[in-house]
Amino acid sequence: NNSLALGKYREAEDRYKHAFYMVPNRLYPLYLLAKLYHEEGDTAKFMYMAEKIASFPPKIKSTNTEQLCDEIKNIRTNSL
Repeated sequence: NNSLALGKYREAEDRYKHAFYMVPNRLYPLYLLAKLYHEEGDTAKFMYMAEKIASFPPKIKSTNTEQLCDEIKNIRTNSL
């Protein structure tokens, strides 16, 4: 995301949320939001998003979705 690369975190957050609301069965925008919150150091928002990802029912299970979930789980575990 160009906004994130330019350090425009609020704009990046808005774009990720918009992407999720447009296609709510996709895990990737939630993953990007969680990574953004972690990078910003916003623990409360990161933990909320990590919980949302953990309870997210994927439309189709794939190794990609499992990897995304595992990465967020690992970050969450190491953040505690």
